[in-house]
Amino acid sequence: MKPNVSVIIPVYNTEKLLPRCLQSVTEQSLTNIEIICVNDGSTDNSLDVLQKWADKDNRIVVINQANGRQGKARNAAMAIAKGEYIGMIDSDDYIPANYFEKLYNAAVTNNAEIAICGIIKEKPAGNRTVIEFKESTVATTTKEKLQVCKCPPEFHPVNKLYSREMLERIGLRFAEGVQYEDVMFVFRAICESNRLVTVPDICYRYVLNSSSTVKSKQTEAKQLQKYSAHKAMTDYAEQNGITIPNRYKNLTVTHKSISGICLWKIKEKNNKRTLRLFDALPVWSWKKTEENAFNAPIDLVYMWVDGNDPQWRARRNSYLNKTESETSANNSEARWIENDELKYSLRSVELFAPWINRIYIVTDNQSPKWLNRDNPKIHIIDHKEILPADALPTFSATAIESCISNIPGLSEHFILGNDDLMFTAPVTQTDFFTENGHPIVRLRKAAFNKRKAHKKGNYHIILDRMQNLVAEKYGKNIFHAPHHCFDSYRKSIYNHCIEDMQAEWNHTAHNRFRNNSDMHRSYIGYYMIATGKGKLHKVGRYDLFKSFGSRIKAFLCGQYGSYSRCIPITTPNFDKVLNRYNPLMICLNDGENATDNDRKRMVEFLETHFPQKSSFEK
Repeated sequence: MKPNVSVIIPVYNTEKLLPRCLQSVTEQSLTNIEIICVNDGSTDNSLDVLQKWADKDNRIVVINQANGRQGKARNAAMAIAKGEYIGMIDSDDYIPANYFEKLYNAAVTNNAEIAICGIIKEKPAGNRTVIEFKESTVATTTKEKLQVCKCPPEFHPVNKLYSREMLERIGLRFAEGVQYEDVMFVFRAICESNRLVTVPDICYRYVLNSSSTVKSKQTEAKQLQKYSAHKAMTDYAEQNGITIPNRYKNLTVTHKSISGICLWKIKEKNNKRTLRLFDALPVWSWKKTEENAFNAPIDLVYMWVDGNDPQWRARRNSYLNKTESETSANNSEARWIENDELKYSLRSVELFAPWINRIYIVTDNQSPKWLNRDNPKIHIIDHKEILPADALPTFSATAIESCISNIPGLSEHFILGNDDLMFTAPVTQTDFFTENGHPIVRLRKAAFNKRKAHKKGNYHIILDRMQNLVAEKYGKNIFHAPHHCFDSYRKSIYNHCIEDMQAEWNHTAHNRFRNNSDMHRSYIGYYMIATGKGKLHKVGRYDLFKSFGSRIKAFLCGQYGSYSRCIPITTPNFDKVLNRYNPLMICLNDGENATDNDRKRMVEFLETHFPQKSSFEK
């Protein structure tokens, strides 16, 4: 028999409060329920507690997953829920014994897609009633539904029953990997439901404890996520003709407080931002600039090799020029060591760049053992599919890059990267291409030292040559090196540059190891800048701040916003760099001086930041 209600409980490190929550649910007067508990990578004994309760009550289903935050946990439960209605409870909260019976009966009796009751917040200092209903009311208009729910500002996914059929009909799920995932879920559910009924004389018990995410420190990332969630809500309201009070359109972008005293705050309303001292005195205003969306398909290309493969190593060593290359930094062991960085890079793609069209992994007759090749986005490209037969085998990234545009089916717009690159925050198509499809070319802000280039080895020698070539052919002097990150290209431009100097690129394709005579893809970036076919961006500390006021704030706080950051894996504290610069992308750069312990720390860092297995894995 189909359950009346599917109860969803995301669980993370609540072993002490979890038994009270489970007891309150299992003792419900409405017994025809299923209880789906999702252990979201708890590091305490929460999973053991869940399993013990599941052994006692066969209505309890336990899902165990790597930490992905509440949104992902709730979505995992909704994917298997069978109930007529869905109810949600946080694992540190609890409910009265007749909670689901009253909500379910009210919903069924009134043919309502949402039933809502009151909320009491329990704090160490005392309890406070947040929402309370004295009588049963049926609301059918959007205005009425939002008013009775006090939404905004209240965006509680708990204290409600939702029709599962409604959630499926409108395709509603939680945002994943972020906080404030409940804002759009609750707002859309209320607005798009057919009718809503209030249930009096019963309250959800919302417990605030020291480990609650609601009370956690307001970091820069958390402030940005709160702003993004509320901005999405106000945009949705405007697009659908929904009226909300003006005070909720005045969004806080970010702020700085000490000991509860607001030093300054940046507010936004109608795309105008204002810097306010002490949240009272406006000192600077500016108009927020918006970029139009670029929606053409964008592919992602990785170059990957399993340098630990003994057959591949034997093949490489048989071609290696021991007198010239074995001790060269250009062909050092650090370039070949495999640490499964690609696995974490793909996790970052699924988390922060889900709009990527196809993913091509270019490799030498290899495939990662963990890779799910049945994923429709994944395409393995062997070297023999794109390089000349007489150039194989090759052990040079520049040789492979010279033939990248030969990938069968590659989109006109594509992004090229190595497996040591990760997305660390949500990115959009316009982070890589302008609204008219021009690639964004990112160079280092610091000037390239041409005088010392020949003393620094192969890479700097080649960059110097590429800059000189572009200056000679197009009269444009560019004295900046590429910033090591995901680079964007157009296939037609890539092909043009290769056809324009075909002999030189063909020579590069036939160099099995890096060589000072190589052409390099930096030439294509310089060409796009010189001819106006690409947009130059010099990477610095203030990339993500579009206004003078926000840059002042970053300077005062020492909290920056970079498009990308290259972090040598010898760096003592990866998180310190990440928290200081808040980049959209990072490169974890291995090198000759790196040790096995450095690589171990790097993998631990990646596992901490990207713990959730992606659909690209078996």
